[in-house]
Amino acid sequence: VSQNVDAIYVSGGTAVVKPAMQATSTIPIVMFTAADPVRDGLVASLHRPGGNVTGNAVLAPELLAKRLQILVEITRRPRRVAFLTTASSPIATRPEARAALDKTSRSIGTSAQVFQVASIEELDSTIPEIGRTGLPLIADVAALFYINVKRLGALVAQNRIPAIGDGRRYAEAGFLASYGLDYHDLVRRCARLIAKIFRGADPGKLPVELASRFDLFLNLQSAADLGITFPRTYISAATAILR
Repeated sequence: VSQNVDAIYVSGGTAVVKPAMQATSTIPIVMFTAADPVRDGLVASLHRPGGNVTGNAVLAPELLAKRLQILVEITRRPRRVAFLTTASSPIATRPEARAALDKTSRSIGTSAQVFQVASIEELDSTIPEIGRTGLPLIADVAALFYINVKRLGALVAQNRIPAIGDGRRYAEAGFLASYGLDYHDLVRRCARLIAKIFRGADPGKLPVELASRFDLFLNLQSAADLGITFPRTYISAATAILR
């Protein structure tokens, strides 16, 4: 802000966007994959955000529902699934987020047992605990997991847990599958918004764009190790099949 830049590109969600908003009400802010910008007070509405903020967003409950659906259908409709999250996540800290998880699980015919970790070291005991339950696992979207995905994937494989995560790196690390945003597409869309702002557009009048492209990755080796056969519908729908 002190350098009087022409625009600010912000990645990292509400926790990063809000300090930028507090720092300036005039420099355009373009946010990358905000989870719920209206609820969090970042914009007035998606269609007409107002103020100096625009960007793109993802409807997190819908994305979570799709991951749950994929996991449940691939693992023959278990009555319960394990949901791995962090102690600081919305699921752990916001009652409405936990209620949304429970509602989504019920709509798919299952229930979620939540497991929280506060550090990567806690995974060494938590993942084996999940393995002993025999439940398939969905990993929450969290920087702690993404940064340490190879370690997490190795633990999941060692404990023979069918698991789904949020991006190709999870499937490459040994998860059974991953389903998440097409981040390259969203970066390009942010770049287009910045270009419009540089040409004189008012960010407050540029609609916040919802994510519309998603990637599904399947790991055939993990499936074979677990004795799982992917339904043909998922094989044909996959962005890529890892062997």
